[in-house]
Amino acid sequence: MIVTGATGGIGSAIVRGLVEQDVVVIAIGRTAHKLKALAAELKPLNPTLHTLAADFAGPKWPAQVEKVLTLHPTIHWLIHCAGFLDPSESFDNIKELDKTYTTNLLAPVRLTKMTLPRLDTLGGVIAISSTAANGGSGRYPHYAASKAALNVFTLSLAPLAPLPSFAPC
Repeated sequence: MIVTGATGGIGSAIVRGLVEQDVVVIAIGRTAHKLKALAAELKPLNPTLHTLAADFAGPKWPAQVEKVLTLHPTIHWLIHCAGFLDPSESFDNIKELDKTYTTNLLAPVRLTKMTLPRLDTLGGVIAISSTAANGGSGRYPHYAASKAALNVFTLSLAPLAPLPSFAPC
């Protein structure tokens, strides 16, 4: 399984739960020192844990992920937990707007495309989203819109692929 956002709250909780069940996990996180600490904690429980420090807002992550995928020809589930929310979000800050949409939507779409050929027939894609995606957010409109778009993308995969499960959560 691939879990993105592995150094954050929901992502790290999912990684911990999967590792405790002896599942082979590729944990991808943005913050290298947090990922190192997670690996130090969990590798003794499950030596198959693979970690990858990758920033989905940057240009290098596709090559990093592709290298890891060569070690794992079959992926059972792809769980998108990575997210970015700029607490000072404004329409004037184009750099943060780009980072929000790249991290929350474009990178998950690209990663899904990269992993679909490797997903087994009992697997699927789960996108951990936000309640802000359901009705918008006056304070964080780009965050809400990016998560809503990820939800629609994930739901749109179901009729296009023979896999059984595509779900935004």
